[in-house]
Amino acid sequence: MSKRSLGKIVSRAAVCNSFCPEAHYLAAANIDTLYSNSIEPWAFELNPNKVNIGLKNRWYLYALMEYNNKVVVVKITVKEYLDINLQNKLYSIETIDVDLKA
Repeated sequence: MSKRSLGKIVSRAAVCNSFCPEAHYLAAANIDTLYSNSIEPWAFELNPNKVNIGLKNRWYLYALMEYNNKVVVVKITVKEYLDINLQNKLYSIETIDVDLKA
């Protein structure tokens, strides 16, 4: 992951999408493990209301993480490009509180 991508993932705008800044930063710090343990529950069509220029697909992956003795869901968004010379890009993360006990 590039410094620029990491910077976007921990930016103020990105953190405000999560339920808790500390959980978001914990997810960012552990993104490698979360990504490798994530699942893609179903395929999504590209949203025509979003900018999809150059995109082949947008993947939504989900992983579980323990935070504050609770289980939270981490949503990971990855962009896949039409240009085969471009690597897939981890685009964003979001922590979601589903109020499950660890």
